[in-house]
Amino acid sequence: MKYRISNITATFLILGTCITELFQALTNFIGIGFVLNPIISVFIWLSVYFILTTHNVSTFGARKLTAAFISTVIEVIPFVAAIPAWTLYVISMVVMSRSEDRSKRPSNE
Repeated sequence: MKYRISNITATFLILGTCITELFQALTNFIGIGFVLNPIISVFIWLSVYFILTTHNVSTFGARKLTAAFISTVIEVIPFVAAIPAWTLYVISMVVMSRSEDRSKRPSNE
């Protein structure tokens, strides 16, 4: 079965957000995170949105918007922001996309 988000793309998306969130944790530890992390979060969101859109994955829908909202709220709350919310968001988008792909496959396969 061919998925809209290939295994390679999913791996790079997940690794990219993990590395970026580790960088955010480092900036928090250094003490400059309160300035840089909102900018980094916007960059992460725009990058993930662009990649998903170019792979024909809609970021709209009740479950997907809820996942984005929860990730954003987690990233804003101090100390709770240590949770890798954007990585969890990307994983949830890949899982939802693959679930949609499986449900739309032709019945003769």
